[in-house]
Amino acid sequence: MTVGQTYTYKYKLPPGLRNKDDIDKKNAPTYPLLNIQLYNPDGGKAKSFEGLVDSGADGLFIPKQIAENLGLEKIDEIETAGILKSSECIKTKVGFRIGRSKARRIDFEVIEATYPKKEGNIPILVGRKPLFEYFEVKFLEYKESPKIKLTQKNSLS
Repeated sequence: MTVGQTYTYKYKLPPGLRNKDDIDKKNAPTYPLLNIQLYNPDGGKAKSFEGLVDSGADGLFIPKQIAENLGLEKIDEIETAGILKSSECIKTKVGFRIGRSKARRIDFEVIEATYPKKEGNIPILVGRKPLFEYFEVKFLEYKESPKIKLTQKNSLS
């Protein structure tokens, strides 16, 4: 990957609407969901998920169940603040990649992530750190087919 390289990803329907026959998919809301891979830095196979790009989130936020299934190490207990409330969370480290195919994969290697101490129904949020540190991020929602465009501004290595 080189500085200036651009990756474009189409917005997607949320998983709960993808297989429904009774909705107007052309007018249904779509979101900046990226195919991502998470893995335990101490070993283990990478698992594929979708993450919502959230410019209001500080970093990578994952559900507790995923952190436990990956066997991620608890580094610290912290308090986080969101739009509506604060919550007790666990800080950890996780291997993080964007993209499915090797040709379009962005490998951040090991980064900090946060997950809630309590189980909840939350999506994976891909926040500003590390995504916005290395990429100029544009949400192209005015287009007929909304896209998110990532242009590399800093080297990952």
